[in-house]
Amino acid sequence: MEEHDYSQGQLYRSLDRRQVLSGGAALLAGGVAGCLGMGDNGEDDGSGDLTNIHMLNLEGSMFVPVFFYGREQDLWASRGIDLSIEVAGFGKFSRTFSEGLATGLSPLSSLPLAGNLAGDTGVKCFGQTMNFINQCFVQNDSDIEEPGDLEGMTVGVPGRGSSTTRYYIAQWAELYDFDLMNDPTEIVDSPTSTLYNFLEGNEEIDAGILFTGDTIKALANDDLRSIYNPVPAWEEQHGYPPSVTMFGVFDDFLNENPSVVMDFWDGWTEAVELFRDEFDQAMNQYGAVGGIDLSSEGEVDEVRQLVNEGQLFPTDWDEEWIQMNVDLFKLVEQYGGLDAAPDTDSFLTHEEIQDMS
Repeated sequence: MEEHDYSQGQLYRSLDRRQVLSGGAALLAGGVAGCLGMGDNGEDDGSGDLTNIHMLNLEGSMFVPVFFYGREQDLWASRGIDLSIEVAGFGKFSRTFSEGLATGLSPLSSLPLAGNLAGDTGVKCFGQTMNFINQCFVQNDSDIEEPGDLEGMTVGVPGRGSSTTRYYIAQWAELYDFDLMNDPTEIVDSPTSTLYNFLEGNEEIDAGILFTGDTIKALANDDLRSIYNPVPAWEEQHGYPPSVTMFGVFDDFLNENPSVVMDFWDGWTEAVELFRDEFDQAMNQYGAVGGIDLSSEGEVDEVRQLVNEGQLFPTDWDEEWIQMNVDLFKLVEQYGGLDAAPDTDSFLTHEEIQDMS
């Protein structure tokens, strides 16, 4: 997942297919402050029959095409929801709930959301959006086979304070008894694109941890090899894969609109199914907005495989999923990656939301 701070996100609401393809992931100049028919609390203001939800999406993240393609097929409109989407850089995206930048509900990176849940922000989590697939790579001919082999090596990280690095510190300590910040001889802190170039050129670093877009690029590169995929590795030990983005909803919106929250979730699960079933069409239209190089058959095929294998967008959610996430957040807190971890009271099952209706 790309974690850079951009000055402004933009609303892709009026982008048609030609604009998306011609501009790739380029952003429109100037932001759009709001959407017609949207009241301050997300309720319809009388100009239409739909409940308005304005959410943020992270620029270059793979879940963005799912939302755009699903919205184009009216999967939310048919459920009475007028969904507007603002695509933003990580800096703005991380403030989705703490600064009230969304209306009603929105996806958010899991560690910033965990901070909101454990703090005084009036928000609850009701599901996950995307698995944490940011992987660690080495040269294909390297003798390194697993994270424990990196002792005494030079390892590249995409920002010591990034969510990815904080997750890796906790997961590698738990799974391999490996101290990411101290066991290597040197830590190279660089943007993920720079780390990819170091790996491809077989220089500067022995291994590099990459964000989602460069993970896809590296998986399609025969000269590179992954030594850690958090989805199967964490799932094998804990029963479920870790989530990199999750869904949050403001408490007041949830209390007033529990059925709308469930309608939104049903639209999301149908969008995931449709994205898988109509993958080529969906990628041709919106893959570039998700940071995928559509001219690279290898990258597209890697995404196709992840989607078909269910490694990207899980649609299950229950008490066991919740407990796994809470345990992982507490582990991240233990290793200094969170000031405080939320407890299970900050998470709601879908049955609990339905009981509110």
